[in-house]
Amino acid sequence: MTDKPLEIGRRQFIASAVGAAAMGGSVRAALAEVKGDKIKFKAFSDHQAQVFSVWCDLLAPGASAAGVAQFVDKYLSAPYLESLLFVRFFQGPPLAEFYTAGLLGIDRESVAQHQKPFLDLTPANQKLIVDAVVASNTKAWNAPEAFFFYLVSRNDAVDVVYGTENGFQALGIPYLAHISPDQPW
Repeated sequence: MTDKPLEIGRRQFIASAVGAAAMGGSVRAALAEVKGDKIKFKAFSDHQAQVFSVWCDLLAPGASAAGVAQFVDKYLSAPYLESLLFVRFFQGPPLAEFYTAGLLGIDRESVAQHQKPFLDLTPANQKLIVDAVVASNTKAWNAPEAFFFYLVSRNDAVDVVYGTENGFQALGIPYLAHISPDQPW
């Protein structure tokens, strides 16, 4: 495996993602297929990365394809002072515990409301979990505070979807970075 950034064309990625989705796979698996190896998360388990990706896609469509799980995992694995995660400004280290507890809260709430883990719910029922969190109407969520987790994860999702050169372009806003970043996020 090389350390250089993944360079694939948009069409190649979309074709792989559509193919994986049609066969019951995930966008994350499609990205790994295009790259030719398995994505290795450092802070997230594969399950946590999947839950976070699906959750964030509900908050900002396109977050999974933009690499929200990889973005958060990268900065959870980085030294605290180098982290670009929004939660860093509200909570000291370790940040990984915040995300781990929040993802556990998503699954607990899903089981309490629908007797299934979050990834096994229909998209409509997954959206109901988000709605319950936004309304502060959770039954089984312990910590972190559900609405705070929503705000932080929504910020992460919006950051990777719209806080990039491609995101600015999609919004029709000129990207005026003094120094262009060496990676999308």
